[in-house]
Amino acid sequence: MVRHVPLLTLCILSVASAHAQDADNIRKAFEEAKQQQAQTYQEFRRQANEKYGQFAEEAWKWFNCDKPIPKPKDDVVPPIEVPEDDKSKPIPRQVPIDSVTIPPLPKPQPKPLAPIEPQPVVTPTIDVNYFGTLCKVHDNEVKNITLNSTSNDDLSRAWKKWMDQGDPLLKDCLELRQQLGLCDWAYWCLLLQTTEQIFGGQNNSQALGMAYLYGNSGYALRLVRVNGKLYLFFGTEHLVCEKPGFVVDGLRYYTMGQMPERFEVYALAFPKEQPMSLLISQLPNLNKAITPDREIRNPRTNGLSVTVNSNKNLIDFYDTYPTSYIGQDILTRWAMYANTPASPEMRDQLYPQLKEQLDGLEPIEAVKRVLKWVQHGFTYGYDNEIWGGDRAFFADETLFYPKQDCEDRSILFTRIVRDLIGLPCVLVYYPGHLATAVSFDDVGEVKGDYLTLRGRKFTICDPTYVGAPIGRTMPKMDNSSARAILLTMDK
Repeated sequence: MVRHVPLLTLCILSVASAHAQDADNIRKAFEEAKQQQAQTYQEFRRQANEKYGQFAEEAWKWFNCDKPIPKPKDDVVPPIEVPEDDKSKPIPRQVPIDSVTIPPLPKPQPKPLAPIEPQPVVTPTIDVNYFGTLCKVHDNEVKNITLNSTSNDDLSRAWKKWMDQGDPLLKDCLELRQQLGLCDWAYWCLLLQTTEQIFGGQNNSQALGMAYLYGNSGYALRLVRVNGKLYLFFGTEHLVCEKPGFVVDGLRYYTMGQMPERFEVYALAFPKEQPMSLLISQLPNLNKAITPDREIRNPRTNGLSVTVNSNKNLIDFYDTYPTSYIGQDILTRWAMYANTPASPEMRDQLYPQLKEQLDGLEPIEAVKRVLKWVQHGFTYGYDNEIWGGDRAFFADETLFYPKQDCEDRSILFTRIVRDLIGLPCVLVYYPGHLATAVSFDDVGEVKGDYLTLRGRKFTICDPTYVGAPIGRTMPKMDNSSARAILLTMDK
Protein backbone atom coordinates (compact mmCIF):
# COMPACT_ATOMS: atom_id res chain seq x y z
CA MET A 1 0.00 0.00 0.00
CA VAL A 2 1.48 3.35 -0.98
CA ARG A 3 1.36 6.07 1.66
CA HIS A 4 1.27 9.69 0.46
CA VAL A 5 2.89 12.46 2.51
CA PRO A 6 0.27 15.11 3.04
CA LEU A 7 0.81 18.32 1.10
CA LEU A 8 0.89 20.37 4.32
CA THR A 9 3.72 18.25 5.69
CA LEU A 10 5.69 18.70 2.49
CA CYS A 11 5.21 22.45 2.74
CA ILE A 12 6.35 22.49 6.35
CA LEU A 13 9.45 20.45 5.55
CA SER A 14 10.20 22.68 2.59
CA VAL A 15 9.84 25.83 4.66
CA ALA A 16 11.94 24.36 7.48
CA SER A 17 14.63 23.38 5.01
CA ALA A 18 14.61 26.89 3.58
CA HIS A 19 14.85 28.44 7.04
CA ALA A 20 17.73 26.11 7.92
CA GLN A 21 19.51 27.07 4.73
CA ASP A 22 18.90 30.76 5.43
CA ALA A 23 20.27 30.33 8.94
CA ASP A 24 23.35 28.61 7.57
CA ASN A 25 23.82 31.41 5.08
CA ILE A 26 23.45 34.02 7.82
CA ARG A 27 25.98 32.23 10.04
CA LYS A 28 28.36 31.88 7.12
CA ALA A 29 28.01 35.54 6.22
CA PHE A 30 28.53 36.53 9.85
CA GLU A 31 31.68 34.43 10.16
CA GLU A 32 33.00 35.83 6.89
CA ALA A 33 32.33 39.39 8.06
CA LYS A 34 33.93 38.63 11.40
CA GLN A 35 36.98 37.16 9.72
CA GLN A 36 37.17 40.12 7.34
CA GLN A 37 36.98 42.54 10.28
CA ALA A 38 39.72 40.65 12.11
CA GLN A 39 41.91 40.76 9.02
CA THR A 40 41.24 44.49 8.71
CA TYR A 41 42.20 45.03 12.36
CA GLN A 42 45.36 43.01 12.02
CA GLU A 43 46.32 44.74 8.81
CA PHE A 44 45.83 48.09 10.53
CA ARG A 45 48.03 47.01 13.44
CA ARG A 46 50.66 45.55 11.12
CA GLN A 47 50.86 48.76 9.11
CA ALA A 48 51.01 50.88 12.25
CA ASN A 49 53.87 48.81 13.66
CA GLU A 50 55.72 48.76 10.34
CA LYS A 51 55.52 52.54 10.12
CA TYR A 52 56.61 52.97 13.73
CA GLY A 53 59.40 50.42 13.31
CA GLN A 54 61.09 52.30 10.49
CA PHE A 55 62.82 54.59 13.00
CA ALA A 56 63.45 57.16 10.31
CA GLU A 57 66.13 59.67 11.16
CA GLU A 58 63.84 62.65 10.58
CA ALA A 59 61.43 61.38 13.26
CA TRP A 60 64.03 61.98 16.01
CA LYS A 61 63.91 65.40 17.64
CA TRP A 62 66.17 66.93 20.26
CA PHE A 63 64.52 67.95 23.53
CA ASN A 64 65.66 69.50 26.76
CA CYS A 65 64.60 67.77 29.93
CA ASP A 66 62.14 69.86 31.94
CA LYS A 67 63.10 70.65 35.50
CA PRO A 68 61.35 68.09 37.74
CA ILE A 69 58.35 69.42 39.65
CA PRO A 70 59.12 69.32 43.39
CA LYS A 71 56.83 67.49 45.76
CA PRO A 72 54.44 69.64 47.78
CA LYS A 73 55.86 70.89 51.05
CA ASP A 74 55.15 68.81 54.12
CA ASP A 75 52.40 70.02 56.46
CA VAL A 76 53.91 72.12 59.21
CA VAL A 77 50.92 72.64 61.53
CA PRO A 78 51.42 70.39 64.57
CA PRO A 79 48.46 68.55 66.10
CA ILE A 80 46.57 70.29 68.89
CA GLU A 81 44.66 68.64 71.72
CA VAL A 82 41.56 70.07 73.33
CA PRO A 83 41.90 70.10 77.15
CA GLU A 84 39.68 67.50 78.81
CA ASP A 85 38.02 70.18 80.96
CA ASP A 86 37.04 72.24 77.91
CA LYS A 87 33.23 72.23 77.98
CA SER A 88 32.68 74.91 75.33
CA LYS A 89 30.33 73.92 72.52
CA PRO A 90 30.64 74.77 68.83
CA ILE A 91 28.50 77.62 67.54
CA PRO A 92 27.30 78.06 63.96
CA ARG A 93 29.91 79.93 61.92
CA GLN A 94 30.24 79.76 58.16
CA VAL A 95 33.64 79.12 56.63
CA PRO A 96 33.98 81.21 53.45
CA ILE A 97 35.03 79.00 50.55
CA ASP A 98 35.87 80.72 47.29
CA SER A 99 37.85 77.89 45.71
CA VAL A 100 36.60 74.36 45.15
CA THR A 101 38.58 71.47 43.67
CA ILE A 102 36.49 69.09 41.57
CA PRO A 103 37.89 65.54 41.66
CA PRO A 104 39.01 64.17 38.31
CA LEU A 105 37.17 61.03 37.20
CA PRO A 106 38.81 57.94 35.66
CA LYS A 107 38.45 57.48 31.93
CA PRO A 108 38.00 54.10 30.21
CA GLN A 109 41.28 52.23 29.90
CA PRO A 110 43.06 52.22 26.54
CA LYS A 111 42.19 49.41 24.19
CA PRO A 112 44.87 47.48 22.30
CA LEU A 113 45.94 48.97 19.00
CA ALA A 114 43.86 46.13 17.50
CA PRO A 115 42.47 42.90 18.96
CA ILE A 116 45.24 40.37 19.38
CA GLU A 117 44.65 37.17 17.43
CA PRO A 118 44.38 33.91 19.41
CA GLN A 119 47.80 32.41 19.96
CA PRO A 120 48.85 28.76 19.78
CA VAL A 121 48.33 26.94 23.07
CA VAL A 122 51.82 26.69 24.52
CA THR A 123 52.78 26.22 28.17
CA PRO A 124 53.94 29.54 29.65
CA THR A 125 57.70 29.57 29.99
CA ILE A 126 58.49 32.25 32.56
CA ASP A 127 57.25 33.21 36.02
CA VAL A 128 56.88 36.86 37.05
CA ASN A 129 56.53 37.77 40.72
CA TYR A 130 54.09 40.65 40.56
CA PHE A 131 53.79 42.09 44.08
CA GLY A 132 53.63 38.60 45.55
CA THR A 133 51.33 37.27 42.83
CA LEU A 134 52.85 34.64 40.51
CA CYS A 135 52.10 35.41 36.86
CA LYS A 136 52.98 32.95 34.12
CA VAL A 137 53.69 34.35 30.67
CA HIS A 138 55.24 33.26 27.37
CA ASP A 139 58.64 34.67 26.59
CA ASN A 140 58.90 32.52 23.43
CA GLU A 141 61.85 33.83 21.49
CA VAL A 142 61.60 37.45 22.62
CA LYS A 143 64.29 36.85 25.24
CA ASN A 144 66.69 36.42 22.32
CA ILE A 145 65.81 39.77 20.74
CA THR A 146 68.91 41.79 21.44
CA LEU A 147 69.71 45.38 20.65
CA ASN A 148 73.34 45.86 19.76
CA SER A 149 73.06 49.65 19.61
CA THR A 150 70.46 52.40 19.50
CA SER A 151 71.09 53.11 15.82
CA ASN A 152 68.02 53.39 13.62
CA ASP A 153 68.94 50.20 11.73
CA ASP A 154 69.37 48.14 14.88
CA LEU A 155 66.15 49.50 16.37
CA SER A 156 64.26 48.69 13.18
CA ARG A 157 65.65 45.13 12.98
CA ALA A 158 64.77 44.43 16.62
CA TRP A 159 61.27 45.93 16.23
CA LYS A 160 60.52 43.64 13.28
CA LYS A 161 61.46 40.66 15.45
CA TRP A 162 59.05 41.86 18.11
CA MET A 163 56.34 42.07 15.44
CA ASP A 164 57.03 38.43 14.52
CA GLN A 165 57.47 37.02 18.02
CA GLY A 166 55.95 39.37 20.61
CA ASP A 167 52.21 38.77 20.35
CA PRO A 168 51.97 35.73 22.67
CA LEU A 169 53.56 37.79 25.46
CA LEU A 170 51.40 40.82 24.57
CA LYS A 171 48.24 38.71 24.76
CA ASP A 172 49.32 37.32 28.16
CA CYS A 173 49.89 40.80 29.57
CA LEU A 174 46.54 42.11 28.31
CA GLU A 175 44.75 39.11 29.80
CA LEU A 176 46.53 39.65 33.13
CA ARG A 177 45.45 43.30 33.06
CA GLN A 178 41.86 42.11 32.92
CA GLN A 179 42.16 39.13 35.29
CA LEU A 180 43.98 41.08 38.01
CA GLY A 181 41.91 44.26 37.57
CA LEU A 182 44.95 46.43 36.89
CA CYS A 183 44.62 50.21 36.62
CA ASP A 184 46.98 51.98 34.22
CA TRP A 185 49.83 52.37 36.70
CA ALA A 186 49.45 48.77 37.86
CA TYR A 187 49.67 47.63 34.22
CA TRP A 188 52.82 49.71 33.67
CA CYS A 189 54.34 47.97 36.71
CA LEU A 190 53.37 44.56 35.30
CA LEU A 191 55.10 45.29 31.98
CA LEU A 192 58.12 46.68 33.80
CA GLN A 193 58.51 43.63 36.04
CA THR A 194 57.84 41.23 33.15
CA THR A 195 60.46 42.75 30.87
CA GLU A 196 62.93 43.01 33.74
CA GLN A 197 62.47 39.28 34.35
CA ILE A 198 63.01 38.48 30.67
CA PHE A 199 65.94 40.80 29.96
CA GLY A 200 67.61 40.91 33.35
CA GLY A 201 67.01 44.50 34.35
CA GLN A 202 67.33 47.96 32.87
CA ASN A 203 68.87 47.77 29.40
CA ASN A 204 68.11 48.76 25.82
CA SER A 205 66.46 45.44 24.93
CA GLN A 206 64.06 45.80 27.83
CA ALA A 207 63.18 49.41 26.91
CA LEU A 208 62.36 48.49 23.31
CA GLY A 209 60.39 45.38 24.33
CA MET A 210 58.36 47.31 26.85
CA ALA A 211 57.67 49.97 24.21
CA TYR A 212 56.24 47.27 21.92
CA LEU A 213 53.99 45.88 24.64
CA TYR A 214 52.93 49.27 26.02
CA GLY A 215 52.27 50.91 22.64
CA ASN A 216 50.31 47.95 21.28
CA SER A 217 48.25 47.99 24.47
CA GLY A 218 46.98 51.43 23.46
CA TYR A 219 49.10 53.75 25.61
CA ALA A 220 50.94 56.94 24.66
CA LEU A 221 54.73 56.59 24.83
CA ARG A 222 57.93 58.10 23.51
CA LEU A 223 61.28 56.39 23.10
CA VAL A 224 64.33 58.45 24.05
CA ARG A 225 68.00 57.81 23.32
CA VAL A 226 71.09 59.45 24.66
CA ASN A 227 74.71 58.33 25.02
CA GLY A 228 73.96 54.89 23.59
CA LYS A 229 71.10 54.19 25.99
CA LEU A 230 67.40 53.79 25.26
CA TYR A 231 64.63 54.94 27.64
CA LEU A 232 60.86 54.62 27.63
CA PHE A 233 58.67 57.58 28.68
CA PHE A 234 54.94 57.25 29.39
CA GLY A 235 52.47 59.97 28.43
CA THR A 236 50.01 61.31 30.99
CA GLU A 237 47.80 64.32 31.68
CA HIS A 238 49.05 64.34 35.27
CA LEU A 239 51.92 66.46 36.55
CA VAL A 240 54.26 63.93 38.13
CA CYS A 241 56.48 65.23 40.92
CA GLU A 242 60.25 64.73 41.07
CA LYS A 243 60.44 62.89 37.73
CA PRO A 244 62.25 64.04 34.59
CA GLY A 245 60.08 64.71 31.58
CA PHE A 246 59.15 66.81 28.58
CA VAL A 247 56.05 67.95 26.69
CA VAL A 248 55.04 66.94 23.16
CA ASP A 249 51.83 68.22 21.56
CA GLY A 250 50.51 69.28 24.95
CA LEU A 251 51.04 65.89 26.61
CA ARG A 252 53.63 65.32 29.32
CA TYR A 253 56.00 62.36 29.16
CA TYR A 254 57.91 60.96 32.13
CA THR A 255 60.35 58.24 33.05
CA MET A 256 61.10 56.98 36.54
CA GLY A 257 64.91 57.19 36.46
CA GLN A 258 67.38 60.04 36.14
CA MET A 259 68.03 61.68 32.78
CA PRO A 260 70.62 63.99 31.17
CA GLU A 261 69.53 67.54 30.40
CA ARG A 262 69.27 66.95 26.63
CA PHE A 263 68.30 63.90 24.57
CA GLU A 264 66.76 62.67 21.31
CA VAL A 265 63.05 61.79 21.28
CA TYR A 266 61.43 59.49 18.71
CA ALA A 267 58.44 61.72 18.04
CA LEU A 268 56.34 59.26 16.04
CA ALA A 269 53.09 58.30 17.77
CA PHE A 270 51.01 55.15 17.70
CA PRO A 271 47.50 55.60 16.25
CA LYS A 272 44.76 56.15 18.86
CA GLU A 273 47.29 56.29 21.69
CA GLN A 274 45.83 57.25 25.08
CA PRO A 275 47.54 58.85 28.10
CA MET A 276 48.11 56.90 31.28
CA SER A 277 45.75 57.80 34.11
CA LEU A 278 47.14 57.74 37.64
CA LEU A 279 43.66 57.57 39.16
CA ILE A 280 42.73 54.26 40.77
CA SER A 281 39.19 53.11 40.04
CA GLN A 282 39.86 49.53 41.16
CA LEU A 283 42.55 47.82 43.20
CA PRO A 284 44.76 45.06 41.81
CA ASN A 285 43.68 41.57 42.78
CA LEU A 286 46.88 40.48 44.53
CA ASN A 287 47.73 37.43 46.55
CA LYS A 288 47.58 37.88 50.33
CA ALA A 289 50.61 38.51 52.52
CA ILE A 290 48.82 39.31 55.76
CA THR A 291 50.70 41.38 58.35
CA PRO A 292 50.51 40.80 62.12
CA ASP A 293 47.42 42.07 63.93
CA ARG A 294 47.44 45.68 65.07
CA GLU A 295 45.09 47.13 67.66
CA ILE A 296 43.84 50.67 67.07
CA ARG A 297 41.74 52.01 69.90
CA ASN A 298 40.35 55.16 71.42
CA PRO A 299 41.11 54.80 75.15
CA ARG A 300 38.35 57.22 76.14
CA THR A 301 35.01 56.07 77.54
CA ASN A 302 32.86 54.37 74.87
CA GLY A 303 35.83 54.60 72.52
CA LEU A 304 36.02 52.40 69.46
CA SER A 305 38.58 49.60 69.39
CA VAL A 306 39.49 47.41 66.41
CA THR A 307 42.10 44.86 65.43
CA VAL A 308 43.35 45.12 61.86
CA ASN A 309 45.99 43.70 59.56
CA SER A 310 47.03 44.58 56.03
CA ASN A 311 47.98 42.92 52.78
CA LYS A 312 51.68 43.72 52.53
CA ASN A 313 51.58 43.06 48.77
CA LEU A 314 49.10 45.92 48.33
CA ILE A 315 51.20 48.16 50.58
CA ASP A 316 54.25 47.42 48.41
CA PHE A 317 52.24 48.31 45.30
CA TYR A 318 51.14 51.61 46.84
CA ASP A 319 54.77 52.37 47.69
CA THR A 320 55.57 52.58 43.97
CA TYR A 321 52.93 55.22 43.30
CA PRO A 322 54.31 58.57 42.09
CA THR A 323 52.97 61.79 43.56
CA SER A 324 50.95 63.61 40.90
CA TYR A 325 48.15 66.05 40.28
CA ILE A 326 46.06 67.19 37.31
CA GLY A 327 46.15 70.56 35.62
CA GLN A 328 47.55 73.27 37.84
CA ASP A 329 45.51 72.28 40.90
CA ILE A 330 47.81 70.54 43.34
CA LEU A 331 44.84 69.68 45.58
CA THR A 332 43.62 67.10 43.06
CA ARG A 333 46.26 64.74 44.43
CA TRP A 334 44.41 64.47 47.74
CA ALA A 335 41.17 63.74 45.91
CA MET A 336 42.97 60.91 44.13
CA TYR A 337 44.11 59.34 47.40
CA ALA A 338 40.77 59.87 49.15
CA ASN A 339 38.69 58.48 46.26
CA THR A 340 40.73 55.29 45.92
CA PRO A 341 38.58 52.35 47.08
CA ALA A 342 39.20 50.61 50.38
CA SER A 343 40.88 47.22 50.06
CA PRO A 344 39.05 43.91 50.61
CA GLU A 345 40.99 43.58 53.89
CA MET A 346 39.70 46.94 55.08
CA ARG A 347 36.13 46.19 54.05
CA ASP A 348 36.07 42.62 55.36
CA GLN A 349 37.95 43.18 58.59
CA LEU A 350 37.79 46.81 59.75
CA TYR A 351 34.27 47.67 58.63
CA PRO A 352 32.44 44.79 60.37
CA GLN A 353 34.14 45.65 63.68
CA LEU A 354 33.26 49.32 63.39
CA LYS A 355 29.73 48.53 62.25
CA GLU A 356 29.14 46.27 65.23
CA GLN A 357 30.23 48.98 67.67
CA LEU A 358 28.24 51.67 65.86
CA ASP A 359 25.11 49.55 65.54
CA GLY A 360 21.97 51.35 66.68
CA LEU A 361 23.58 54.81 66.75
CA GLU A 362 22.20 57.74 64.83
CA PRO A 363 24.48 58.82 61.94
CA ILE A 364 25.62 61.96 63.77
CA GLU A 365 26.63 59.96 66.86
CA ALA A 366 28.36 57.38 64.63
CA VAL A 367 30.44 60.10 62.97
CA LYS A 368 31.38 61.45 66.41
CA ARG A 369 32.64 58.02 67.47
CA VAL A 370 34.67 57.52 64.27
CA LEU A 371 36.12 61.03 64.56
CA LYS A 372 37.23 60.42 68.16
CA TRP A 373 38.71 57.05 67.18
CA VAL A 374 40.86 58.64 64.46
CA GLN A 375 41.84 61.54 66.73
CA HIS A 376 42.97 59.34 69.64
CA GLY A 377 43.87 56.03 67.98
CA PHE A 378 46.77 57.12 65.76
CA THR A 379 50.23 58.54 66.47
CA TYR A 380 51.13 61.75 64.65
CA GLY A 381 54.33 61.84 62.61
CA TYR A 382 56.00 64.40 60.34
CA ASP A 383 56.62 63.28 56.75
CA ASN A 384 59.91 65.18 56.54
CA GLU A 385 61.29 63.25 59.50
CA ILE A 386 59.97 59.85 58.37
CA TRP A 387 60.07 60.00 54.56
CA GLY A 388 62.33 62.96 53.85
CA GLY A 389 59.46 64.90 52.26
CA ASP A 390 55.72 64.89 51.76
CA ARG A 391 54.17 61.42 51.51
CA ALA A 392 50.38 61.13 51.40
CA PHE A 393 48.82 57.79 52.36
CA PHE A 394 46.02 55.82 50.80
CA ALA A 395 43.48 54.79 53.47
CA ASP A 396 44.98 51.31 53.76
CA GLU A 397 48.45 52.71 54.32
CA THR A 398 47.24 54.72 57.31
CA LEU A 399 46.11 51.45 58.90
CA PHE A 400 49.52 49.89 58.20
CA TYR A 401 52.16 52.49 59.04
CA PRO A 402 52.79 53.36 62.72
CA LYS A 403 52.63 57.16 62.27
CA GLN A 404 50.44 59.45 60.17
CA ASP A 405 49.87 63.16 59.65
CA CYS A 406 46.78 65.31 59.09
CA GLU A 407 46.26 64.43 55.42
CA ASP A 408 46.47 60.69 56.15
CA ARG A 409 43.94 60.91 58.97
CA SER A 410 41.57 62.99 56.84
CA ILE A 411 41.75 60.56 53.92
CA LEU A 412 41.02 57.57 56.17
CA PHE A 413 38.22 59.35 58.05
CA THR A 414 36.38 60.42 54.88
CA ARG A 415 36.76 56.95 53.36
CA ILE A 416 35.13 55.34 56.42
CA VAL A 417 32.33 57.92 56.74
CA ARG A 418 31.35 57.58 53.08
CA ASP A 419 31.57 53.78 52.99
CA LEU A 420 30.18 52.87 56.38
CA ILE A 421 27.84 55.72 57.36
CA GLY A 422 26.94 56.86 53.86
CA LEU A 423 27.39 60.61 54.33
CA PRO A 424 28.99 62.95 51.76
CA CYS A 425 32.38 64.41 52.70
CA VAL A 426 34.82 67.03 51.52
CA LEU A 427 38.44 67.70 52.39
CA VAL A 428 39.16 71.20 53.66
CA TYR A 429 42.60 72.61 52.95
CA TYR A 430 44.17 75.38 55.01
CA PRO A 431 47.77 76.48 54.34
CA GLY A 432 49.81 73.77 56.05
CA HIS A 433 46.84 71.70 57.22
CA LEU A 434 44.15 69.34 55.90
CA ALA A 435 40.84 68.75 57.67
CA THR A 436 37.44 67.42 56.61
CA ALA A 437 33.77 68.36 56.61
CA VAL A 438 30.71 66.08 56.59
CA SER A 439 27.20 66.78 55.30
CA PHE A 440 24.50 65.89 57.83
CA ASP A 441 21.70 67.43 55.74
CA ASP A 442 19.80 64.16 55.38
CA VAL A 443 20.15 62.94 58.98
CA GLY A 444 19.87 65.94 61.28
CA GLU A 445 21.39 69.25 62.25
CA VAL A 446 24.61 69.96 64.10
CA LYS A 447 26.11 73.21 65.27
CA GLY A 448 29.56 74.53 64.54
CA ASP A 449 31.77 75.75 61.72
CA TYR A 450 30.44 74.81 58.31
CA LEU A 451 30.72 75.52 54.62
CA THR A 452 28.08 75.40 51.92
CA LEU A 453 28.77 73.68 48.60
CA ARG A 454 26.34 72.79 45.84
CA GLY A 455 23.38 73.44 48.08
CA ARG A 456 24.63 71.21 50.91
CA LYS A 457 25.94 72.20 54.30
CA PHE A 458 29.21 70.51 55.35
CA THR A 459 30.22 70.73 59.02
CA ILE A 460 33.90 70.77 59.97
CA CYS A 461 35.33 67.55 61.42
CA ASP A 462 39.07 67.71 62.13
CA PRO A 463 40.76 64.32 62.77
CA THR A 464 44.00 66.05 63.88
CA TYR A 465 42.42 68.48 66.37
CA VAL A 466 42.50 65.84 69.09
CA GLY A 467 39.42 65.85 71.27
CA ALA A 468 37.64 68.50 69.21
CA PRO A 469 33.94 67.85 68.64
CA ILE A 470 32.15 68.07 65.32
CA GLY A 471 32.02 71.71 64.22
CA ARG A 472 35.28 72.90 65.83
CA THR A 473 38.04 74.38 63.64
CA MET A 474 41.63 74.07 64.79
CA PRO A 475 42.96 77.36 66.22
CA LYS A 476 44.92 79.73 63.96
CA MET A 477 43.45 78.30 60.77
CA ASP A 478 42.90 81.01 58.14
CA ASN A 479 39.33 80.44 57.03
CA SER A 480 39.62 83.16 54.41
CA SER A 481 42.15 81.04 52.50
CA ALA A 482 40.42 77.69 53.03
CA ARG A 483 39.74 75.56 49.96
CA ALA A 484 37.34 72.64 49.59
CA ILE A 485 38.04 69.37 47.78
CA LEU A 486 34.91 67.49 46.71
CA LEU A 487 34.95 63.71 47.13
CA THR A 488 32.96 61.07 45.29
CA MET A 489 30.34 58.81 46.85
CA ASP A 490 30.44 55.96 44.34
CA LYS A 491 32.95 53.66 46.04
